[in-house]
Amino acid sequence: MIINMSIIKLIICIINKVTNLSNINNKQIII
Repeated sequence: MIINMSIIKLIICIINKVTNLSNINNKQIII
């Protein structure tokens, strides 16, 4: 459970960074 949560947080962090970079041109904020 704890390992799963840390992995999920890590994936969410990576996804946030990727979407952030891809959304700079679109000026959109995806939560």
